[in-house]
Amino acid sequence: DYVESPEWEDTDEYSWRFRSPSRLMVGAAVTIAKRFIISADYERSWYQSTRLTSSPINNLDYRATMKEQFRGSNTVRVGAEVRALPFMDIRAGYIFSDGGIRNSNQIFTHPLVTRENYITAGLGFKLGATTYLDFAYQYNKRERTFYQSFYATDSFDPELNIEAVPVRTNSYRHLAVLTLGFRF
Repeated sequence: DYVESPEWEDTDEYSWRFRSPSRLMVGAAVTIAKRFIISADYERSWYQSTRLTSSPINNLDYRATMKEQFRGSNTVRVGAEVRALPFMDIRAGYIFSDGGIRNSNQIFTHPLVTRENYITAGLGFKLGATTYLDFAYQYNKRERTFYQSFYATDSFDPELNIEAVPVRTNSYRHLAVLTLGFRF
């Protein structure tokens, strides 16, 4: 038997309604002599324009908080690929993104990305009419805000307050992928 689950809706006093950030994206690419490709993209997100227009919590107004805590974010992507030999392509790219957080030294309840960089490279080989081998490499550096994973307060005795030490967990990641593909 087929059983259909009920549809859940956020309505009445349990309703949330918000407007996501405005975004602008622009990109361009050019091919030169059918052997060389250069591309660039720019993206702007206005995180401070996020609006919460209704929520199940009475008198909740995030408008001032959004403007105070967030700002516009920029992302730039550039890349190039060249057909070095009839059977081999070489490519490289770079991505930079600054986060939409106004004060990256503020302490949050969870880590938020403040800045991110990617460096990419790759080699592609055409092994036959329908077979290819591709190697891709990516280096990623991600910077985050300070965050505090736990805190508890005792309103009767402040001596019993418990707080975790604020930490910042930046990450550095290398990723390599080798792909053997068959087109059919």
